Amino acid sequence: MLEATQTAKGESVFTSSREWQGQVVNGAYPLRQYVGGSEHSAVFLTEIPGQNSQRAALKLIAPTGDTDVQLGRFRLAAEIAHPHLLRIFKVGRTHIAGEDLLFLVTEYADETLSQILPQRTLTPAEVTDMVKPCMETLAYLHQNGFAHGRLKPTNIMVVGEQLKLSSDGLCRAGVLPASIEPDPYDPPELSTKGTSPAGDVWSLGVILAEALTQRFPKWTDRLQKEPVLPENMAEPFAEIARHCLVRDPQSRGKIAEITNRLFPPARTAHPKGGSLQTKLKSALNLLHFDDLKIRPVHDLKIRHILDSTIRDIKDWISRLRVADTSIYAVPIAAMMVIILLLAALRHHGPSSPPKTAATASSPAQTLRPKPSQSATRTKLGPMTEPGQIVQQVVPSPPEKALRTITGKIRVDVRVFVDADGSVQRAQLATAGPSKYFANLALQCAREWRFTPATQGVSPGWMLRFSFAKSGATVQPRQIVSSS
Repeated sequence: MLEATQTAKGESVFTSSREWQGQVVNGAYPLRQYVGGSEHSAVFLTEIPGQNSQRAALKLIAPTGDTDVQLGRFRLAAEIAHPHLLRIFKVGRTHIAGEDLLFLVTEYADETLSQILPQRTLTPAEVTDMVKPCMETLAYLHQNGFAHGRLKPTNIMVVGEQLKLSSDGLCRAGVLPASIEPDPYDPPELSTKGTSPAGDVWSLGVILAEALTQRFPKWTDRLQKEPVLPENMAEPFAEIARHCLVRDPQSRGKIAEITNRLFPPARTAHPKGGSLQTKLKSALNLLHFDDLKIRPVHDLKIRHILDSTIRDIKDWISRLRVADTSIYAVPIAAMMVIILLLAALRHHGPSSPPKTAATASSPAQTLRPKPSQSATRTKLGPMTEPGQIVQQVVPSPPEKALRTITGKIRVDVRVFVDADGSVQRAQLATAGPSKYFANLALQCAREWRFTPATQGVSPGWMLRFSFAKSGATVQPRQIVSSS
């Protein structure tokens, strides 16, 4: 029971969880850095043992209700696989600080939406990028009889370059929560009817309002009226949120309806009748090589070129829905694949990407600063002497982010310069209190350019980024060591 995790003073056992760093769970998972927690859980950085150890997160949880039932639910969640669900590697029991606890070992999330929203709102384009993988994941869960049950910004995460939802709260629809505590994202029927797809839809509506306005919907009359959305909420998200935040679960919008509203299916005219030659020609006419949007190889890494080509292939194949020509669908599709690949080769050639190739956009970048749009680049002209700055990049955060600063935020970034003056590696020396500004400084630091160093010298620089309400400044300091 939860009460078992209370100390004699009435404090949660997790109050002192930071002191558990260095202990080993289940004889295999060391508790490295403390990441965060609450009165009922604590999260640590850990690693999965093996020849090539993998970084992971370990979550310690206070058991609630029937421990076997709770473990069974965690193990069931670990078996549910989806590209946008956080993977669960291990589930079990452990004994720590004199208490019996449960633990889960999962993928390690680099960032969560809850870390961004206190700093700034998301743009409508960013919300669209965030919502799409969320919709795909929720649709998959609901179609298989599950509900997420805990959809909130802390459970919308970035792993590498991919957006993922948490997995430890997944359960069959109708499961009642083990403890009822006020949460602005919970649907009103949760305490009586349990988790449900309709409950996930309600949580989504709250998240949309918060992401676009940094405010929750107002709900003063919970028995007679629906919540009132914050003013000036962008469309179509305001309309979608209104359909999500309906007191009657049966009357709320469905995930499929929300998806179709945001991402309407393309309507394409399909050829009807005619010979195979006519049908093949009609299908090939759909291909406009100038519109393939496959960027040149010197602008993208190879994997992004392949991803883009595959997406185009899937898009064109999806248009082959000719009711009376099903026997021709496969050969036409095969021909289109060949033409697309030849087009890609013709456009790109065998050239190699340079070291500073840009990465393609992904939904995960919604939760990351974008230096291309949030920085000022200054080229200082031709420099010939070693140890000089050729290009400096100063962050230009949005005003909403700057207004959240009290005093100054300092971030120190150490950069290592290669033989041609480009930044070979950048690492945080002092991260400061905000991960958002730390990431912004780190990404800007990677774009600085310097004159090549003299032979026998290993050049490096310390860039001190200072953020205040008035803007951002950078103070560079050269660090030179003999190689």
